[in-house]
Amino acid sequence: MRADGKVSGGTQLDPTDRDNDPASELADELVARWRPLLVDKNWPERLQLLHQIHEQLQEDLEDIAFYSRVSPIFIRKTIDDLGDGPIISREQAHIYANSGDPEHRRAAGEWFATQPRKEQPSRL
Repeated sequence: MRADGKVSGGTQLDPTDRDNDPASELADELVARWRPLLVDKNWPERLQLLHQIHEQLQEDLEDIAFYSRVSPIFIRKTIDDLGDGPIISREQAHIYANSGDPEHRRAAGEWFATQPRKEQPSRL
């Protein structure tokens, strides 16, 4: 990330996502801690593990405002660390949709928009 808060592609990130910001620093620690467990998992397994991590993080922090700052930064940095290729599954799209990077969220929205909608069961 550049000093102006933009990543190499020119995307503007949340202004709190700075290298010296406590939320960004905690996100870096979380990425380092959980990378070994996430790297060899497929997207459904990653989504399940990230859900568990987030539940525990919210409980540990006891501060919803700080948690709300950390979470999208952690997801963005996790995607960047794992390699952000094209979205190939619903689970991957769900993860991207929760990223602090607007490009990740855009890609998730585009992927969801191309997916067939499940028909609702008819009501009797």
